Amino acid sequence: MAEQEIEVIHSWSAPRSLSTSLMYSFAQRDDMEVLDEPLYPAFLRVTGFDRPYGEEILSKIESDGNKVVKEVIFGPGAKKYRYCKMHTFDCLLLIFLLYDGNFLYFWLMHMAKQRLPGLPDDLMKKGKHIILIRNPLDILPSFDKVVPPSFKELGLADLVTIYSELCELGKSPVIVDAADLQQDPEVPFPMSLYDLLEQSLPFYNMLRRNVRKTSSLLKSPLPEPDLPVPANKNLLAWVGDEIVPRDDAKVSVFDSIVQGGDGVWEGLRVYNGKVFKLEEHLDRLVKGKQKFGKVKQAIFRTLIRNVLPEWKTPVYDNTHGVNLVTATTRRNSPNNLDSKIHHNNLLNNILAKIEGNNANAGDAIMLDKDGYVSETNATNIFLVKKGRVLTPHADYCLPGITRATVMELVVKENLVLEERRISLSEFHTADEVVKIDGRIVGDGKVGPVTQRIQKVYKKETEESGVPIPSY
Repeated sequence: MAEQEIEVIHSWSAPRSLSTSLMYSFAQRDDMEVLDEPLYPAFLRVTGFDRPYGEEILSKIESDGNKVVKEVIFGPGAKKYRYCKMHTFDCLLLIFLLYDGNFLYFWLMHMAKQRLPGLPDDLMKKGKHIILIRNPLDILPSFDKVVPPSFKELGLADLVTIYSELCELGKSPVIVDAADLQQDPEVPFPMSLYDLLEQSLPFYNMLRRNVRKTSSLLKSPLPEPDLPVPANKNLLAWVGDEIVPRDDAKVSVFDSIVQGGDGVWEGLRVYNGKVFKLEEHLDRLVKGKQKFGKVKQAIFRTLIRNVLPEWKTPVYDNTHGVNLVTATTRRNSPNNLDSKIHHNNLLNNILAKIEGNNANAGDAIMLDKDGYVSETNATNIFLVKKGRVLTPHADYCLPGITRATVMELVVKENLVLEERRISLSEFHTADEVVKIDGRIVGDGKVGPVTQRIQKVYKKETEESGVPIPSY
C-alpha cells in the first residue's frame, strides 16, 4: 500500500494508567497505526538511567530524538491515523511491531519526561493530543509491585505541564480518566505510600476536572449546577491562611463544621469599592477585638483579588416587588437553637425555601412556634400599615444588620416604627405587600413608603462603608 501523510494522535499518560489496554484497543482499527514510546531510547541516552534491557534497546532502536520525531512520529505511513502512546514513567518499553498482512500498526507511546530539551516543536504543535489519567490511589499500589515509586517517576506534574502548554498553543487536549475504561475492585491502600498520594492527588484532581464527559443510557450523573453569574466560576477564596481557587476552597470532612454544622458566617456587601457595615459584621462574627485585624486582612486581600470580576445580582426584584408563600416549616425555638447566633444550622430555612420554590415564589414566610410571623427563609421582614413600619420581634430570628439599618432609617425619616408580634393576617391586609400565598395584596405594587426607604438606604450605602485598601 502506498505511503501517505498520517494524522497523528498523541496519548500522554502516567504509568499504570491502563494505557497498554487502550493501545491494543486502537490497534484493532483498520485505519490505525500504533507506536509504543518511540522516544524511550532517546530518553535513556540523554538521562543515562539504568533500566532493564537499556543497552539492548539503545543498540537496536533509534535514540536520536529529533530524528524519531521527524521520521518516525511524523513520517509517512500506510494508514490514515497514527496513535502515539506517551508515558510519563520510564518503565521498561518494548516497541511492538504488529504485522497483519501488508499493514504495519504503530502505537506511539511517549513519556512526559521524554520531552527532552531540543526536540522539535512539532511534537506538541502537530496532531491531536489525549491525556489519560488515573487516580494515584490506584496507580501507587500497582506501581509499587514493580519498582519503588517516586513523585518524579509518576509524572503527574509533567502531565499538568503538558496540559498547560497545549492549552497555550490553542490545542486543549481531551482528558480521559482510566476509571471510565475499566473499573478495578477497590482494595485497602498501603499507608507506606500515603505521602506520595498527598503529593500526587492535586495534579490528578486538576486534570480530572477537565475529563471528557461521557453519556450513557445506563448512567445519568447529575449535571453541575449552573451558577447565577457564570463569571463567578473563577473566584478566589481565603481558606486557612491563603487564597486559593474556588474549586480548592475546601475543609476537611472531619471538621466539626461538616460533621455537625458547628460554624458561624457573615455575608458582606461591597458598594462602590467600600464594604458596607464592616465593623458591625465583624463584631457579630468575632467576639474579641484583638482578632479583627487578621480577619480584616483576609477580607481585604480576598476582595482585592476578586472585587472587579465578582458581582452579585440583586436578590429580589426591588422594582416590582416580591411574591411570597407561607411555609409550613417553623422557625427554631431559642431554647433549642438560638437564631441570634449566625450559625450554619440552616436546614429549617432550606426546607422553607424548597416550599417557596415549589410554589414559584421568591421566598417563604416562616412563623414562630405560636404562629406569628418571624422572617422569611433568607431575610428579616417589614410591613407598612397606614404609614407605620412594623417588623417582628427578633426572638425567633437573627436580628440582622440590614434590619437594624432599616430601623434606624425609618426613625430618621420621621416614620413610626413598631417592633412587636405580627400575625399572618396582618401581612395579608398590609398596605405595601405585593403578593402572599397566591393572593395579590393591595394594588400589588411597591408602595411609596417602601420606595422612600429604598432611596435613603441606597444613599446610606453610597456615603458610608470601609474603603478597600489599594495594597
